[in-house]
Amino acid sequence: MLLKIWGNIEHRMDQIIQKNKVAGHKIVKTYSASTDYYRLQDNFYGGNGVFFNKDPKRESRYAIPDRRKGAFYVTAMPITACAEMYKGENFIDLEDYNKNCMAIVTAVRELSIIDLTALAPLLHVSLGELMGDNYRNTQALAAVLSKHVDGLEYLSRMTGQCCTVFWCEDISGEGLVATKSVTRLSDFQHDGVSARNMLRDQLDIRITG
Repeated sequence: MLLKIWGNIEHRMDQIIQKNKVAGHKIVKTYSASTDYYRLQDNFYGGNGVFFNKDPKRESRYAIPDRRKGAFYVTAMPITACAEMYKGENFIDLEDYNKNCMAIVTAVRELSIIDLTALAPLLHVSLGELMGDNYRNTQALAAVLSKHVDGLEYLSRMTGQCCTVFWCEDISGEGLVATKSVTRLSDFQHDGVSARNMLRDQLDIRITG
């Protein structure tokens, strides 16, 4: 439906971005260098927590259709990173708990990010549609937005907390974000709370094995 409603997506986005600059609308947010983000990954990968996926066989909601830029998904809070990784799970194996790793990545410069919740009303489209499973629509949106900003901020459908997708031509994210740390989930703590307790108390996920 988005593509049908939004006939000239690039022109419309140019108008919205320009309006943001002139009127000070809060569609584009600016985040300072050293802003941290979280991503739960399946392994340690030599201590690397950044990978912008450009594989055309790997579909994702906000991937660029021609893969000229890779997509990299992160969260504002570690519990959301866990919720996105373990969608629908009540239990995870001890082997996975010991192998999976929480990466903290940090911005290496000031970042400009579109707020999807502020953008949706200007497009006269529901927020749910812009976060939906029709990847043709969401990827078309990503292709246009990636020409204007570094990323897109949206709400996790698992926790309602902020998630961000970044786009970059370099799969390493050079000049955009960098790995700050990668920690085995079994060793990870946030604000003094272990990953095991976070999973149990906030997501009702138990470790088995």
